[in-house]
Amino acid sequence: MRLQNYLRSFLLVLVVVTAQSIVAQTTIQGHVMDKKLKEPLTGAAILIEGTTNGTTADIDGNYTLTAAPGKYTLIVSYVSYTSQRIPNVVVESGKPTIVNIDMEEASLMLESVQVVAQRRTDTELSMLKNVRSAVQVVNGISSQQIGKTLDRDASEVVKRVPGVTIQDNRFVVVRGLNQRYNNVWLNNAATPSSETDVKAFSFDAIPSNMIDNMMIYKTGSPELSAEATGGFIKISTKNIPDENFLNLEYGLGYNDVTTFKDAYHLPSQSLDFLGLGSNARNTPVGFPANLNAVSVVERDASALKLSNNWVVQQSSALPNQKLSVAFGKKWNLSEGAKLGTITSLTYSNSSSTRSNMSNYMYERFDPDTETPTHLYRYNADIYSTDFKLGLMHNWAYQTANGTRLEFKNILNQIGVDKTANTYGWNNYRQGNFKYFNNQYPSRTTYSGQLSGNHKLQNSDEKKLDWNLGFAYANRIDRKSVV
Repeated sequence: MRLQNYLRSFLLVLVVVTAQSIVAQTTIQGHVMDKKLKEPLTGAAILIEGTTNGTTADIDGNYTLTAAPGKYTLIVSYVSYTSQRIPNVVVESGKPTIVNIDMEEASLMLESVQVVAQRRTDTELSMLKNVRSAVQVVNGISSQQIGKTLDRDASEVVKRVPGVTIQDNRFVVVRGLNQRYNNVWLNNAATPSSETDVKAFSFDAIPSNMIDNMMIYKTGSPELSAEATGGFIKISTKNIPDENFLNLEYGLGYNDVTTFKDAYHLPSQSLDFLGLGSNARNTPVGFPANLNAVSVVERDASALKLSNNWVVQQSSALPNQKLSVAFGKKWNLSEGAKLGTITSLTYSNSSSTRSNMSNYMYERFDPDTETPTHLYRYNADIYSTDFKLGLMHNWAYQTANGTRLEFKNILNQIGVDKTANTYGWNNYRQGNFKYFNNQYPSRTTYSGQLSGNHKLQNSDEKKLDWNLGFAYANRIDRKSVV
């Protein structure tokens, strides 16, 4: 019994001492910063001298050490910075000890060594750094992030950003404001509007594999264009590759509503599949604007100029297709200079079907029969095929001292072959009717930039940036009724 009492007393004392030791523990905390730039030094090592108790600074430069009350000396080190020894750090029980540390770059005597590097802008880390340093409310997407998705074009990429939605599968809406309130820049140059009646940029015109990074600014700033009240969007395409590459991709898509189902369409023209359409759908040159203003002979002669190939065809819709070819080449030139080019060709077509779209027009309500009288009533089945063709061809030259010249080109062609089968009742003619309506709108956009970045007097702080740009946009609407 006496032995048990001794053991019980010993354990009780041990628990009390341990509890007191835990309670007595407090912290040494603060941040580690660059003394000149006031930027956090992520990964800086902080160690209590003579012990193995240490830690590293987080991404914001903050650190925390647990220590018992007493007086300590801290050892702080970071690559390429002068190590510091901070003595007489007093730790008191019950409250943290704050020690903020400013470190200076080490002055090292080295042989003449010149290192030339290209700043990466297509990685998640670089994008996170740009977002963190921005004063505005901004979101960013890098090429590295895009590569993890199955997004086909810029419209599918940008809709992943919070507060951004897509209208008509191509127009961006930021914070609920219409697309006309946005401003879009491509490679630091304003983009042309792809529409004839509104100011809007079609984001479906840029294939996703062409994008280096994308920044979406949701608030204004003095360095941004004042034309954007909704959102300011900057898109950068790729330039010098890290290594030579050749990528070939081909994909098929299945739509259970459309694929291998019957669809109506007019006879295909030679360039329809490239999104160009055909002039055969256009009114012949010299066709009278007003048929009532010409003679019967002139009217008959003009009619003979019209195309007679308007027989509607029925066939099974093929699976959606996507083809992408990308090529990159880099040349290492003399004296540390390098030259690079990236070429990308993308093509896709996709089919869709909307059935039994109803439309009614009422004349009056008959009180005797308690039924309305229709002026007309009809249903419509719409068959649509989208064609997208994109070409990017970029060149970049960089010297050993950082001077950079770039020539960037992007061309996009989009066409939509849409046929509507309309059928129903016409009360004016007291009979059924049926007709086919075909539309083939096509959009062409081109953007080219020649830009340069020059260091003046071999100084990183004195630079000259310039940019020359040319943009072109065109839309053609072709319609016919059979």
